[in-house]
Amino acid sequence: MVERDEKGRFVSKVEQEMEEKKEEKFNYYVWLIEHDIVGWTEQARKVNGWEFRPGDMKLEVKNPAPINAPWHYIKSTKGDCFKWMGLVFNILSSRSKIQFVPSYCMNCYKVVVRPKTLKQLFALENLQKRLNLPSKCGIEIRDYVPALYGGYFYNRGVEEGRKCYKIVREAVDKDKVLGKDVDVYLKRSCTEMEQKFGDSDKWVEPSEKQMEMEETLLSMIAYDPNGQGQPPHFVAHVHKWWIEWAFQHGDMTYLEYTAGLPIQPLAKTYHEEE
Repeated sequence: MVERDEKGRFVSKVEQEMEEKKEEKFNYYVWLIEHDIVGWTEQARKVNGWEFRPGDMKLEVKNPAPINAPWHYIKSTKGDCFKWMGLVFNILSSRSKIQFVPSYCMNCYKVVVRPKTLKQLFALENLQKRLNLPSKCGIEIRDYVPALYGGYFYNRGVEEGRKCYKIVREAVDKDKVLGKDVDVYLKRSCTEMEQKFGDSDKWVEPSEKQMEMEETLLSMIAYDPNGQGQPPHFVAHVHKWWIEWAFQHGDMTYLEYTAGLPIQPLAKTYHEEE
């Protein structure tokens, strides 16, 4: 972590800690490994567009609205999953010696809805707009998720999650396109964290070291990129992707969004007898 003195110059926390630990055995190299924000975020800066902005040198994203995500973000969460998943989990937790579930994610509970067709996905999108809860929906391009489509409602704490589940389950049941055959369930945190750390009911509480490392990284993030939302032309790009995805996976309800015309010409067949 860095701060500025009264003259606007950067003051390193290293110098402060070194002064405090003069009488102790202090491994400066280990301390640097545990606080190397530049090293931690190298991959994120190359791939996801994070960069150190001029002036205070905090991390920000060039394009805060997701372009390549397959989701329509109906209402953003206050917790900023882009930050906690993209940096704290993917970068900090994966690269540090102590592996951990981010502290904020420990209290995240999602209501998951599994549409079976593109038509149901669009129906879920409309339902999420009506409910006006923090949510998103889209196609499941992750090869470790056994579904074509998904919708997610975000909650803080299991009790809030259970209340949300009842609201969503009832709304899905009453919807003419979705209905009772569509699966709805409540889960904890992200699939990626379950895969890495096992059953979520066995996760350990955050340690002091973890909290210190999270604080170091979060202090260098400039703002919440999730708060920007998606402009209409981004949503149009996502919808086009959805329709093409349905076509590629044999979901013929896509024809309802192409005026009944196939995206690609049907093959000429010759098995019929004269």
